[in-house]
Amino acid sequence: MNTDADKISCLKSIELFKDLKEDELQKIAETLTEKVYPPNTVILREGATGDTMFFIKEGVVEVKRKEPYLGANLTVTILGKGECFGEMALLNENPRSATVLVATQPTVLLCIYKQAFNDLLVKYPSIAIHLNRVLAGRIEEANAQRGLDFVFISRLKLDPNILLLIPEQVVASHKVLPISYSHNTLRLAMVNPNNLLAIDEVRKFVKGVAIEPVVMAEEDLTRFMANEYPTIVGKESKETLFTRQVPFGGIDSLKADILKDIDLQEDLEGDAGVTDLEQEAQAAPMIRLANTIIGMATKKEASDIHIEPMEKAVRIRFRIDGLLREEMILPKKVQLPLMSRIKIMSRLDITERRLPQDGRTTLKVNDKSIDFRVSSIPTKCGEKIVTRILDKTNTILGLEKLITDQDVLTLVREMIRRPYGIIYVTGPTGSGKSTTLYSALSELNSPDVNISTVEDPIEYDIAGINQVQVNPDIGLDFARVLRAFLRQDPDIILVGETRDTETAKIAVEAALTGHLVFTTLHANDAPSAFMRLMEMGIEPFLISTSVIGVIAQRLVRKICPTCKEPFRADSTTTHFLQLPDNIELYRSVGCDTCGFTGYKGRIGVYEVLSVNDKIRHLVAEGSDTQVIWEEAIKNGMKTLRDYCISLLQEGLTTVDEVLRTVAIQP
Repeated sequence: MNTDADKISCLKSIELFKDLKEDELQKIAETLTEKVYPPNTVILREGATGDTMFFIKEGVVEVKRKEPYLGANLTVTILGKGECFGEMALLNENPRSATVLVATQPTVLLCIYKQAFNDLLVKYPSIAIHLNRVLAGRIEEANAQRGLDFVFISRLKLDPNILLLIPEQVVASHKVLPISYSHNTLRLAMVNPNNLLAIDEVRKFVKGVAIEPVVMAEEDLTRFMANEYPTIVGKESKETLFTRQVPFGGIDSLKADILKDIDLQEDLEGDAGVTDLEQEAQAAPMIRLANTIIGMATKKEASDIHIEPMEKAVRIRFRIDGLLREEMILPKKVQLPLMSRIKIMSRLDITERRLPQDGRTTLKVNDKSIDFRVSSIPTKCGEKIVTRILDKTNTILGLEKLITDQDVLTLVREMIRRPYGIIYVTGPTGSGKSTTLYSALSELNSPDVNISTVEDPIEYDIAGINQVQVNPDIGLDFARVLRAFLRQDPDIILVGETRDTETAKIAVEAALTGHLVFTTLHANDAPSAFMRLMEMGIEPFLISTSVIGVIAQRLVRKICPTCKEPFRADSTTTHFLQLPDNIELYRSVGCDTCGFTGYKGRIGVYEVLSVNDKIRHLVAEGSDTQVIWEEAIKNGMKTLRDYCISLLQEGLTTVDEVLRTVAIQP
């Protein structure tokens, strides 16, 4: 048999050429070069230039690929007579993606070079069709050897509940996609199924379940994310989200990586009780579940835990950096024992579910005591419990660390150095009022000054200061403690909150009799504090003569310094905020450092009104808030809006965050 006839015979056994005629095979055979390789010879190396395709005439070859996550060469597939390899490098013009070895026996290959290969695809379209079949079969065979399936995303009917288990940023960065869930197993489509880092990242969001990797094409994922993903996810309603459940069978291991370094011990004394509900609440699974939730919250530096009963589930949310985030959805059957467990820990009555209750407990986390204030309230679906976390060791005190504007900082320090009078700090719940007050006390604390505080609860321990915890159950309220302070020779008094008229009057009287008084008040801004006091029944002339100043504050989230990016503000934004045209501001993007939220930590926004003679006169006359506000502006007061704009220009926060937190008048 002559050489060309030998080649034609070989071509007839190859899938790509079986439909071609004899004369066509003759022309192809003329382009082929025959090469013989001894056993254990490397034919191609991974990363080499791709300019040749090979057909196996005789022998066997082994295709290997280096897996960077495993640090080893793994066999992708084994090819025999009549099969081909090397076509991918010719198609995509990329370096070789695998190493090819001759396995154990001499091998004869027919080689076709790039230009001839391109001519074949143009002249014979049937070759291109057969080539697609070969590539699909190669992928399926390789995945079968590795124990993995290959999926086409476009052919799947995907559940939006499953897709939303993993944030879109993680899907894009790690090229993974959750496609189904059953029998406590999450099926995860991956471009690189050996990417262990991607699987670890997924486990941060989906715990207590097994992960089964399958393979998908990167082009398939890219097309799906651009076209179908926004539509599928957009159809999901909030109600659907709220009823998504984590399987109860895996709850003990949920968030186990967060708890592994936390030694959670209850700082309680005495027997828990003997009722059936108490015994269920004290069972090991409920203790682990409650400890898991608390451990997660403290690890993530949450300020509050919300345990919320719904019609068919129990939702757990954490407030982190001022915003609530859903952490997990639990089955309805854990509601009563979980609520009872939390109530036992905080010494509440587990048999009373019709009335609101307040309690507190102290837990030790890594030898660090953390206080928890627990509040329960009845709702139509059962009791809702909110727990405020007071980590005294995680608080930064010091006015210079809170107030970034130097002019405002100087004004506040001038106010707190006055010998007598009253300073009000206003703002909504959770706006950092207590931290500001304690920072002021820390600067004034010295051996020659008697400082006393009355609080509910005592949030920070400061050496050298006399701190009193109110106890309404025995009649020890703010007013009673404040009257007792006046007989204790005080220099400085802190009242945790001005809640009622009696407390407000005693605080004003203390300021008028030569004491420096700090307290908090609920008001929208600094000028509104005077009207709030008048509504509480304090005479205007008493307010005008006692008040040194008012500090209004908010907390906005700080933009993550790792992933923030600059942009030119549009005309609508600059006009609304009264900023220069084309000013460069910053926006959040999201990264691993900030948990893909775009924000890390919070920073204060301050509005400080220092009372001068003109404002004192307006207050004594009972003037409207707007009149006082205009006079304060003339006196140089920097408003909440002005302070926010300074933070924007310094790149410390975003426009969205400012508009979310502070009411700005255009």
